[in-house]
Amino acid sequence: MNNKIDLVWSYILEYENSRNIMESKRNAIAKWQALSVEYVRKSNTLVELANGIAKTGVKAFDALHIACAITANCDYVITVDKRMAKFQDSRIIVCNPIDFLRIEEAKC
Repeated sequence: MNNKIDLVWSYILEYENSRNIMESKRNAIAKWQALSVEYVRKSNTLVELANGIAKTGVKAFDALHIACAITANCDYVITVDKRMAKFQDSRIIVCNPIDFLRIEEAKC
């Protein structure tokens, strides 16, 4: 690992977090935005990409998260959603936090 991880924030993450009924979780997650190096805005191209991802069985909002990450040229989407983590594409790795650490540790 190069000891540097950049976070990306997106309009869909902001939207979903704003709908979180648990104020303490909503506030904790919102703090991650300040640590992010990029903000991905909605665009027609992004929505078209997400629609294609959704056709593989990924839920609509999850497809938007993946599309945002691809658009930002991220290497990973880290999720605890097992269904979302099954998505495979040559442009991005979607995995759970444990697998992310295993992948990165193997690079060392």
